[in-house]
Amino acid sequence: MTPKNLENQVALPKAIRQHMDAIQRKILVMSGKKGVGKTTVIIELAQALASMGSDTGILDADLSDPSVAKILQEETPFPCMEQTNNPRKISFHLRIADFNAPLEDHARSVVITDLLAYTDWGALDYLFIDTPPGVKEEHLAICQNIPELTGAIIVATGQASSILDTIRSVVFCRKMGIAILGLIENMGAQKGAYIARKTEIPFLGSLPLKEGGHEGIKIDQTVSTIAQKLEESMTCSSVSER
Repeated sequence: MTPKNLENQVALPKAIRQHMDAIQRKILVMSGKKGVGKTTVIIELAQALASMGSDTGILDADLSDPSVAKILQEETPFPCMEQTNNPRKISFHLRIADFNAPLEDHARSVVITDLLAYTDWGALDYLFIDTPPGVKEEHLAICQNIPELTGAIIVATGQASSILDTIRSVVFCRKMGIAILGLIENMGAQKGAYIARKTEIPFLGSLPLKEGGHEGIKIDQTVSTIAQKLEESMTCSSVSER
């Protein structure tokens, strides 16, 4: 091991601890498959919490397709890792960070570790970590670097396959010892409560199908209700593993 590698082995975990200790709640956001609108849901939820006065951040950890900045119409340059230490402010209470650059598969865990080490969020009430669909190297790297994760939110649709997709996420969380905060159904099939019962996880609410795709992200009453429900559960009681 070179002196530089040895230095990083000590310095990076220390930096991650320093940043994460300033964040009250670190929440992993998962979906069993692509195309469920997970990123849009989490942006809306983060914006709703920010509008309620919570200091909130979104770390886009979908390294194959980082889309938070694109959906929010924020310019995303190809940064050097050291340039990610200033998350972009979307509003007074909402910040985002990502790494939008060409990337080899074997480098994913390294990039996640560096993102967590170099990104200085300051004090936050919530950090949502938007992850790729399924279970990939990014998820493992996040769990290894943030073992104290508050919990996970799973986003699904009302399709019949969603139960199997949700089960995969649930199995991963339980294997890793991550509390499941709840399921959010997107695109309004009104089957989210059924999927939650079948997978034995809490149901946070159902969001309707929106016209216009990603355009015009806005906070509606349903999103605000889900945000309030999540905030109350985080504030009023400790999360028990389900």
